[in-house]
Amino acid sequence: MLRKILALGALVSAAPATYTRVLTLGGFGDYLVDDGNIEIYPTQAHFFPNTVVGELGTGDFKKGLFRLNLEIGDEGRFGSIFLAPNKSPGGPLSWRIPSRYTPDPGAEAGYFKNLGNLLLGFHAGYMGMYVSDPNKSVLKRSDLIYGRFGIGWLVEGSPTEASLSYASLTGRNDSSGARMDAGNAIEFHARSLWPISDQTAMLVSVYYYDDDLSDNISSSNTYTEFGACYGFNTTPLSGYTILAGLNYWGYDESTTGTTFEGISGSVGLEATVTRFLLFRMGANKYLWGSEESGESRKSVVPFFYNFGLGIKVEELLIDGYINKELLFEGPYFIGGKATGLFGSVSVKYHFKTF
Repeated sequence: MLRKILALGALVSAAPATYTRVLTLGGFGDYLVDDGNIEIYPTQAHFFPNTVVGELGTGDFKKGLFRLNLEIGDEGRFGSIFLAPNKSPGGPLSWRIPSRYTPDPGAEAGYFKNLGNLLLGFHAGYMGMYVSDPNKSVLKRSDLIYGRFGIGWLVEGSPTEASLSYASLTGRNDSSGARMDAGNAIEFHARSLWPISDQTAMLVSVYYYDDDLSDNISSSNTYTEFGACYGFNTTPLSGYTILAGLNYWGYDESTTGTTFEGISGSVGLEATVTRFLLFRMGANKYLWGSEESGESRKSVVPFFYNFGLGIKVEELLIDGYINKELLFEGPYFIGGKATGLFGSVSVKYHFKTF
């Protein structure tokens, strides 16, 4: 449960952004115009032409990611293409794939085109897994195929956008006698980053997710989720950005009979320390309640906070999430524990085409 709360995610800042930057500003990406949101809103490609991003992490943030957004023709005359050749499970079914069918990282590709203020984009992806021994006594296989369509509209340069995704999952696991023939999911996201002044933008966003991953072992395995965010992004002084908002999340899961509702408040600050150095901090406070098999439970989740640094040299941006264990344990010669400076690092580069 706590892992799901920590991973909840989601002001307008047109500054370059990455997964690591979003994490250190409170973790709610819907508040930001950022290239990480391209995986949710294909129309975000409009803001990040000709960019390449690599991300690595450890611990709770362990992931390997590479993505490319490349314009076709002079200034994107013929649109742009999106490539993510090492796509880990995410988006549709990101939490829900049973471990007996978990696929290996796959690939995602897409196309984007802007028609004046109208933005259009589409992504498609595949992830699969195949395992067998020489005697073929044990066989595991899964195939996850998905597509995502996005549409958006620019209001004074800020996006109002939506995306609709559909995913299909089939699989078998002979070691457990499991078989899934028609798993499926649908996911919808929409948000508006509405400028209310030259320095401030208001955010309203909603999302809906529904799946059916029933197989011969779990004949009723359905899940429905809904969320919403309301907040703002403001730049009171040059070089300083403040984000704040309220977030709601609820779901219903058939296999455990669990109904869950939670709300959180989030706040983030980004400050330009020098021409090349940025400091970031974000915090969240969660309250949630759940009911499982007739038993109700309410809780106030501990206060969460993150710190981060950004280093920018020309068109190169390096973002780091500062490892909190290092702040408490210290380096190895003090605490006797090998702890790295960063728990997550993102590198982004904007290049020019010829």
